[in-house]
Amino acid sequence: METIAFIPARIGSKGISKKNLTYLYGHPLLYWVLDTLYKAKNNNILDKIVVSGDSPEIENYVNSLNFGIEYWDRDPKTATDEATTESAMLDYVNYNGPWDGGEHLFLVQCTNPWLKMQDYINVRTLALEGHDVVSVTQKHLYEWQYNYNINHYKRRLPRQQKSGKLIENGAIYVTMISDFIRSGFRVSKNIKPYLMPSHTALEIDTLLDLSLAESICEYYNNQPNLI
Repeated sequence: METIAFIPARIGSKGISKKNLTYLYGHPLLYWVLDTLYKAKNNNILDKIVVSGDSPEIENYVNSLNFGIEYWDRDPKTATDEATTESAMLDYVNYNGPWDGGEHLFLVQCTNPWLKMQDYINVRTLALEGHDVVSVTQKHLYEWQYNYNINHYKRRLPRQQKSGKLIENGAIYVTMISDFIRSGFRVSKNIKPYLMPSHTALEIDTLLDLSLAESICEYYNNQPNLI
C-alpha cells in the first residue's frame, strides 16, 4: 500500500494573515505537521509528502526544510476562501495519475498541529484494516436547540458521566484515492473514528486560537507534536 500525505497550505486566511507561516512555539504553523510527517516517512510509515500551495512563500519555506517534500502548485481556483479542501485534493489527484487503485491519501491539516508519530502509526494500521479514518475528540455535552433540550434528560447527570459525543478535530482524514475519485468526499466508506486527546480539539483559525495553542505548549513545556 502506497501512502501519500497531502497537506493543503494556501497563503491566504480570513482569521490570521499568512496563517500557515505564522509562528507557534518557535516555528511556523506549517512546520509542525511537516516535522512529524518527515519523521513518519523516515520510519516507513508514509511514502510521500505533498504540500499543495499557492504562493512562492509557501514553496520556498517547504524547500528550505530539506525534508524531501513535493510541492504542488495548486490551481488558484482551489485556493479561495470559498473553495473546498476536496477541490484541492482533486486538483492534485487528477493531474498526478494514473493510480493503480491501492494508494491511500492522508489528508493532514496545518490548523491542527497536535498529531504525533504514534498517531500516524495508528491511522495507518486502521487503513490497512480497510477503514477510512477521521480523527475526533470526545465531548461530554448537554445539547440545546433554543427552548428544547435534545437530551430529554429526566435526571441531570454530572457532565462527565454522560456518554460522550465524537467531534471531528480536523487533524487527519484517510481514504483510498480510488474511493475519493469515485465519491468526491475525503472519507466515504467503512469509516472509523480515531480518538485523540481533548486538547487536540483546538484548531487554529484565529489569533485567539493561536494564543491558546501557545499556552497549551507552555503549560506542557513541550512542542505541539509531542504533547
